Amino acid sequence: MNFLLMHKQRRFILILAAIGIIAVFLPWVTVGGIFGDSLNANGFNGTGIVVFLSLVAVAVIALMGDQKKAEERNMWMITLMAGFIALLFAIIKYSQISGSAFGIVSAGYGLWIALAASLAVIVFAWLFKNPGDTLQSGFDSLKKNMPHTSHTDQITTTTNTNVNRMEELEKLIELRNQGKITEAEYQEMKSKLM
Repeated sequence: MNFLLMHKQRRFILILAAIGIIAVFLPWVTVGGIFGDSLNANGFNGTGIVVFLSLVAVAVIALMGDQKKAEERNMWMITLMAGFIALLFAIIKYSQISGSAFGIVSAGYGLWIALAASLAVIVFAWLFKNPGDTLQSGFDSLKKNMPHTSHTDQITTTTNTNVNRMEELEKLIELRNQGKITEAEYQEMKSKLM
């Protein structure tokens, strides 16, 4: 892998993901003490682990495939989703911190860096995407490549068809028993039904 020959989308995403990953190990929470001392906690716990794993996934995706080209549509969509998940969980962590402990607990600079890096991953993935890629085409591509539930759909369709046939057959038997159709008509309709 030659970093300088990488497509600029991949290069920026890789740099931003690395910054975000490092930021998880920096102070995310700062608790101010009464005498000016303070305690810090990094982000490698709780929601911070989700941010970390999402950004690791972004970095791995940036390293996969042809490095000289922008990420192909499926990987681009996964990068956007992983970046969004990292951003969402960093925002959740920020909201947990900002709503607690009468102002003596504050967000540390590591959390701010992780927020910025996650947002920047999304922005740069979008800015340097392939010209034909849209969110709709990305979702369609992901849907198309997901494992199909066609076997289940076929079983459901077959079951529904069989139930419908049984209902129709029961109606035919009832019509025959009531004398509303002849035996010949019953046999003809039954053969069409089966």
